[in-house]
Amino acid sequence: GLFFIVGHKCSSRLVGCPRALKCRSRCSPFARRSISIFMTTDPVCGKPVDEQSSMNRVDYQERTFYFCSPECVEVFQTDPVPYVKAVS
Repeated sequence: GLFFIVGHKCSSRLVGCPRALKCRSRCSPFARRSISIFMTTDPVCGKPVDEQSSMNRVDYQERTFYFCSPECVEVFQTDPVPYVKAVS
């Protein structure tokens, strides 16, 4: 999905602080303006994942699933059916 981050507060609360934002104790000007990032949700743990930079992805039933870690990929590959049903 497409997330829009707007506002003056640090966007790390919304998307898990993408590396590009380099959040500090005070938000950078980049974090304060409107930006869009292609994000999806890890079907195993529910964490937000950047589709464009994630190295942890699995193609299953003509869909691509993105994961936050190799551990979530392993859990998914062990039994993908409940996670696919939850996302559908």
